[in-house]
Amino acid sequence: ASFSDRIELIVSEGVGALFEVNLGEDKNVCDQTTFMLSSGVVDISGKSFLWSTGEMSPSITVNQSGEYNVSVTDGCIEERDTVAVSFVTKPPAFSLGSDEIFCQFVPKILNPVIEGEGFEFTWQDGSSHGSFLANDFGVYWLSVENECGSAVDSVTYEKFVLDLPDIPNVITPNDDELNQNFTLPELLSGSRLKVYSRWGKLVFESSDYRNDWDGAGIASGVYFYTLSATCIDDVRGTISILR
Repeated sequence: ASFSDRIELIVSEGVGALFEVNLGEDKNVCDQTTFMLSSGVVDISGKSFLWSTGEMSPSITVNQSGEYNVSVTDGCIEERDTVAVSFVTKPPAFSLGSDEIFCQFVPKILNPVIEGEGFEFTWQDGSSHGSFLANDFGVYWLSVENECGSAVDSVTYEKFVLDLPDIPNVITPNDDELNQNFTLPELLSGSRLKVYSRWGKLVFESSDYRNDWDGAGIASGVYFYTLSATCIDDVRGTISILR
């Protein structure tokens, strides 16, 4: 070979062979503490590696979320690539509390304790706040999600309704101490009672009835009443006054 051919051969050897550096797509790493990043270079012979961490190996192991890059050189050729790594923990199990049965509903704030960030909240009505105001009986649930999975819990608030005891439909206020008053069972003491005439006129009302109405001041006949009390549905009925 001529002298000029020899010079060209030496330069060609110094340039290096073409290659590709590929760290892949950005990564969400679920429930792991470490993750290996590889440069993606198939033939590593003769090549130099320099990562943003300062390491000089073809692959590295990382344990923190962040952006990482690597520079690979072979002679006069240099290739780079960058990738973002996010260490993500799936939502932990949580509780909205215990199911409850009670007579009167008192509004409750459902505020589950969930450690971690980046979670998406979805309540049964489609809202996405971190807490929820429950203001009626029913089933309430919450789904907590992120890229690595989901956790769900629900709670049920049920109304307790007592079996309605017998309610008298007649009183005889004639001072013989029998059926003198409109007497509700002890279970319903403190009830809210309204009594109406056949024409709809209110003739008696009590917001805390104590079994003390005897029809005083009104004529014998049939009257209508409405009754409401803790743990029972509203009741409507008739009461006859016989003197």
